Amino acid sequence: MTMKNNNLIFAIFAGALIAIFAGCSEKKSAPQSEISITSLPEQAKVLYNGKEIGVTPFKTKTKPGSYIFGFEKKNFKDRFVKAIAADGESKNIEVQLEEISSSIMIESSPAEVFVEIDGRQIGQTPMTLHGQTIGQHKATLKKPGMVQQEVSWTVEDARPQLVKVNLFTNMGVIKINASPANAQITIDDKPKGKAPFSENIEQGEHTILIEASGYKKHEQTIVIERSKDCVINVALNVQPGTLSINSTPPGATIFVNDAQNETTPLTITDLQPGKYTIRAEKNGYDNSTREVELGPDGKAEINIILDTNMGGIDLVVNPPGVTIYLDGKQIGVSQVGEEETLSKIFPVRNLKNGAHAIKVSHKRAIPSDRTIDVSVEKGKISRPTPINVWIADAVLKLKNGKVLKVKLMQKNEKEILFQPEPGVTLKHEIEEVEAVVPLKPEEDWPENATP
Repeated sequence: MTMKNNNLIFAIFAGALIAIFAGCSEKKSAPQSEISITSLPEQAKVLYNGKEIGVTPFKTKTKPGSYIFGFEKKNFKDRFVKAIAADGESKNIEVQLEEISSSIMIESSPAEVFVEIDGRQIGQTPMTLHGQTIGQHKATLKKPGMVQQEVSWTVEDARPQLVKVNLFTNMGVIKINASPANAQITIDDKPKGKAPFSENIEQGEHTILIEASGYKKHEQTIVIERSKDCVINVALNVQPGTLSINSTPPGATIFVNDAQNETTPLTITDLQPGKYTIRAEKNGYDNSTREVELGPDGKAEINIILDTNMGGIDLVVNPPGVTIYLDGKQIGVSQVGEEETLSKIFPVRNLKNGAHAIKVSHKRAIPSDRTIDVSVEKGKISRPTPINVWIADAVLKLKNGKVLKVKLMQKNEKEILFQPEPGVTLKHEIEEVEAVVPLKPEEDWPENATP
């Protein structure tokens, strides 16, 4: 019912109320009341007897009595309120207006689609929404495997409405073939199984991860289109292997399939799966060869013990001070041992097996040098018979004016024994000797010494 269809009560009081609002009271002392009206929301039209008399908040002075006021506001239901004002009373009226609303039923194909309004899920289709106020409204319809869809409707009055929505699939097909077979498939951080793999999947971007033991991971982003197949073929790259090589002794040069590398200890990375021949070489040692097989991401450690292919010689060269040569190259001088006339052992090492020439020499020796052949065996130390060199060790001056280079054999108060040359021993009485001058090993002959 609208304000234009006033009831009979409005007509009865119309004349009196109009006269009051016009200020036509015949008696200034007539009883008077005050009526104040507020509404929620404000700015509602206030009507009396079908005529607009103001908007809320509204205040008027009138005679005591009973009045019926009407209220109108766009998008809200009309309302009537009865007010009774006593003589001298200030009457306050609060009016709550009810907003016009409608009911909306949402149906979808397929059914059981989730309905979201303002990001909040409120149910599934088919469903009815009550209290839909005047104006435009919208919702989002979602269902796994379907294209998300926005719907809207406009409420103009209280009449109910039906909203129908057709959703379309958003699924495509992903197919993954991988080498090696049985590689593990992960899509969007969710394990999916092993290759070969096939599954329906929502359209849009997805991240796939393909991995297998011993192989490098493969990761990529793909875009799935609805109602289409996406085929992925991937051959995983082998994860290279690592080979650690040690040798005893260290410092051996390593050859991998005849390709030279650095010396031990050594770690070689980025090796593809397969068989490898490892050869270790070091001077003074026999070459050593090993076979090793590496799988994908394989790790192997090899310890090679090298056998020496060298021998040695322990030389004794008497007396001290004799220069020693090995195969024509000077290697040292014999040193004084426990006794002054005897030499220490002179060690010669890292000699290849076979014959070697040992030469000893001294400037006062007779003969001046001597050479012997020594046979060296692999891994053994040869100890030839001590080499004795005849070396004059003194100058003998006789009273008759002779000066001799000799090797002293014996000397006492009565006589002196000496060798002027190897294998010849002579004797002189002490009375015949003017002086005996010992020579140091490194000294040469005196200029006045005669054979």
